[in-house]
Amino acid sequence: MRTLWVLGALIALVSIAGCGDEFMTTDMDAATNPNGFSLTIVASPDNINVAAGGSVTLMVSVIGPDGGGVESAAILLSATMGTLAATELATDIDGYAATSLTPGEVNGYAVVVATYKGMQAMVQVDFWKGPSGGTAA
Repeated sequence: MRTLWVLGALIALVSIAGCGDEFMTTDMDAATNPNGFSLTIVASPDNINVAAGGSVTLMVSVIGPDGGGVESAAILLSATMGTLAATELATDIDGYAATSLTPGEVNGYAVVVATYKGMQAMVQVDFWKGPSGGTAA
């Protein structure tokens, strides 16, 4: 049941990218190791107006060689800019974990790296400054 909810949330996050708002997009990356484990990270949205506030949702999943989610997988996160709500995550029973990235006051690109069992997957998030409370014209 939880797998269906998380899968639905991931599909919704990815679908948002095509909703017509040029600034509402998603970034995703995945890695696989020789033992058959895979690590995926998704950032949605992949850009945020630092003047308007808010945060970026980071979804991470670990899938085992059997195709099922890996429970209690210890994932380390780092970011070159902004503040991560958590830098260490443990996946749930279905192999998923989530946290958020909040921008500071500086414009630029934050690179968020997820690490698990020697694998690294990374996404890039654009922190931009526009009018507070809206999207850029």
